[in-house]
Order: sequence, then structure tokens, then C-alpha cells
Amino acid sequence: GQVTKDHQEKVFVVVDALSTGACVAEEAQNRGYKIVHVTSLAVTPELANMVPGHLRGGVLQWAVPPLGVDLQLADQDLMAAAKELAGRLDQALKAKAAESPDEMAILAQGLACICGIVAGAEPGVKLADFLVEAVNQAVSAQPGMSHFSLVGNGSAGSEARREKFEMGEKVRAAGVRAVKQMRIFQGDDRAQIKSFLEANWVGAAALPPHFAAVVKPVESAGSDGVTKCSSFDEVHLAVEKLIGSVNGLGQINEGVLIQEFLAGPEYVVDGVTCSAGKHKTAAVWKYDRRPANGAGFVLFGQFVVANDEPEVALLRGYAAQVLDALDFAVGPSHMEVKLLSSGPNGDGEQEPCLVEVGARNHGAEGFWMSVCDEVYGPNAPNQVVLGLDSLLDPAEFEAAPAPGPNGPEGGAGCIKYLTLHRAGTLRKKDAGGPCHEAAMAALLGLPSYRGHSVFVTGGQSVTPTVDCFTWGGCIKLNNASRDQLMVDYALAEQLCTQGLWAWENE
Repeated sequence: GQVTKDHQEKVFVVVDALSTGACVAEEAQNRGYKIVHVTSLAVTPELANMVPGHLRGGVLQWAVPPLGVDLQLADQDLMAAAKELAGRLDQALKAKAAESPDEMAILAQGLACICGIVAGAEPGVKLADFLVEAVNQAVSAQPGMSHFSLVGNGSAGSEARREKFEMGEKVRAAGVRAVKQMRIFQGDDRAQIKSFLEANWVGAAALPPHFAAVVKPVESAGSDGVTKCSSFDEVHLAVEKLIGSVNGLGQINEGVLIQEFLAGPEYVVDGVTCSAGKHKTAAVWKYDRRPANGAGFVLFGQFVVANDEPEVALLRGYAAQVLDALDFAVGPSHMEVKLLSSGPNGDGEQEPCLVEVGARNHGAEGFWMSVCDEVYGPNAPNQVVLGLDSLLDPAEFEAAPAPGPNGPEGGAGCIKYLTLHRAGTLRKKDAGGPCHEAAMAALLGLPSYRGHSVFVTGGQSVTPTVDCFTWGGCIKLNNASRDQLMVDYALAEQLCTQGLWAWENE
């Protein structure tokens, strides 16, 4: 991670530097690389806000102004769009070199000065794969440049690393446990739904309370649009509500998935792949998901799982099988896995089953990074650092602990999401802002407190928390004592329902 002259003569490209993707750009910039931002979708004010506060306002010094893919062309032919984008990027780099010859002379090489391309956020996964290949084709065709080759996961498997139905079917085809599912699009015959349900749930299993299925968008992020259904009729209603609607990323839900409901605790395996498909785990988390506010899967928090917990080895092994099945060759992966219990009473062996995996870093605007750093200690690089090593410094990747951190060295750590439990307008900024001062002081005074972020603003109209787009904020907690951490976690949750939020005309 040291700054060298070689770094300063290279350009690193982030596709959709949103959320933790902005932290990836920051890490590359801190290592001395020049950074470039490419976007795969129109950047709305909502998406622009999905950047950590400390990285707004010019902190990220992009070598050239951000370039967006031709959205209309991308819808028709993503490879053609990637090639067109690569052409514009080549021109932009050379133009910047001509404009600032002293500090930007290296950019005169155009695409040849690029050393890596990575997806910063979920929407950019496919474009990043195609852009790697477009740049490789363009540069290797130049005289004396046949050796040029950026590393990537490959466009051939890109669809299955982004689209959830293809993902599940490819994992199943590799002989790895995957969810029972079907996919339906806007113009499809809805009779397919009935056939799928009847084929997989018969007799008593098809009746409440035994029946449970999940309906969710084919492409989205977080728990956006995810609906748990307890009857065939509820499945049909959820499908009609989702198809054609706009998801939290601003994209139209053209397709919907119907999946078996996986009963069991949910985990996250944050991994990084490098060196001929070697997978390393950067962190394992356990979600605290519970029903709330009429939604079935509200995420209240997430805890770093200690490496000596018995499920960690099981999860790591299963994650490696999934990554192999989906042709992960390099870079980060953010995988959600349910641990199912077999046997008639749920007391048999535990069996992992994939919920979904993203070919990108853990999101949440990188808020989790310092939590992992404290828990795992200085000898275990977090996912952002390890992910960049996989692309830019394979020797450093090799030096990192395998199959994952040896810790925890620093006790327990978690993120507690600050939930809203009523609709209304929050108190205006000039009247004191959205949080009561005494309650906020109590949060900041918790022994485990390490930092917080409030997402809502004074005077904002809000709705109860049902997904990652409706949280009010979050707080990070670390403590050498897990017991103290849990006490602080419970108090933070209590404040969300009793006293934290200040309402207009209260």
C-alpha cells in the first residue's frame, strides 16, 4: 500500500464510485494512483448522496471529469457501449495530459496507463467486466502492447454475478445448494407462477402457516422490494406490486423472483479472490433481521462473527464453492448466506444456502471498515484494502492471513442501524434538527461508541424503516467485552423508539 513513482504513473478506474466504491477510490488515491470515475447509470441526487460524508466536496481528485456509459447503447449491446466508453476515456486522458503536461504527462498514454478497473457498487458490476475487456482489446492491438492485460472476472459470467436468477441456477448446476426459484417478467403468462408453486409446495406445505416464499426484484440491492408471502395469493399480489415499479437504485423492476423462504440465521461472507482463483475471507458478519413496520426483513444491525465460532469454517468453505461456480477470478465479493437446519425438528446438521452474492465490496458507505479493523487487528487487512491488493499488489494479497483473519484481536464489533418507527416530518434544522440532543448525547456516550452517521435531515418527511433506503442513520460499536457491546446495542435500539427522533410540532 506504499506510494511509489510507479503508482503515480498509473490510473485506477472505479465504475460507480458510490457507497464503499468511493472508499475504494480513496484507498487507490492514498496509494498514489490517479483515479477515474466511470458511471453505469444516470447519477441522481439520491445516488450522489450515497457517498461517505468525508469523501464529498472534492476530496476524491478525479484525473478527468466522470464519464458515463451511453445508457441507450448499453441497453442494446453492453460490449459495444463499453468499447465506445473506452474510446471516450482514451480521448479524455490524452486531453488532460495536453492540458496539464507537468503533473498529468503520463495520461498521454491514454488507456495504456490504466492498471485496474473495479465495480464500486452493484449497478456497475457488468459494465466493469465488459470495460476491462474493451480496454484490453484496444490497448493490446497497439504496436508493442500485445502483453497488456488487465485482470477481471470476465464478461462471459457477468450476468450470473449480477442477475439473481441466473446466479442461483448456475450455482445449482455446479452441484452447490441453491434456493428453489422462478423468474417472471412483465409480459409473461402469470399461470407460470401457479405451476411453480404447486410443483414445489403440495398438500399441507402449501397452506399457512407452513408455506413461506419470498418475492423480490431480479436486480436490486439491500432488502429493497423484498416481500415475504404466506399464501399463494400473497405471492401473486407481491409480483404485481413489484413488476414495473422503480427500485431503490432508480431502475425499473422488469423482472421478479419468487423463491423458497430460507428459514435460519443470515450471514455475510465478505471475500476477496486473487492468484488463480484463491479465495480469502476478509470478514464474516451475522445479520440481526426482524419483522418491523409491516416489513418482514428489517435489518436492525450486523455483528462481526468471531473466527472461533463453529459456523465460520462452514461458511468459508461454502462461499468458496459459490465463488468458483460463478467464476470469480479477482476482486471483492459480498455474499449473503442462510444457515438452514436439517432434520424434522431443525436440530440436524447445518446447511448453508446462498441468498445472493455481489461482485463488489460490502456496501453501507464503508462505515463498517473501522469496525473490522478494530476487531481483527492490524495484521488483517479489511476488504477494501485486500480487494485493491488483489488487483494491484498480488504479493500483498498473498501475505494476508488465509483463509481469513486469525482474530478477533479487539473483542466484539457491530453496526447498529438507527430505525424509524413512524411516518412524519422531522424537526427542522433551525429548531434543533432531527435528533433530540439528550438522546444523541446518550448514544455518543455509550462505552462502545466509535462513530455514527445520521442519514435524515431536519424538516425531512420520513416513513418507517422497511429497508436500507429508509434507515435514519447508523452507529458503530466496538468493545473488548461482548456483554457491554450487547448492552449498548440494546440501549441504542431503545432510543430509536423512545426519544431519539425529534418531530415537527411535537
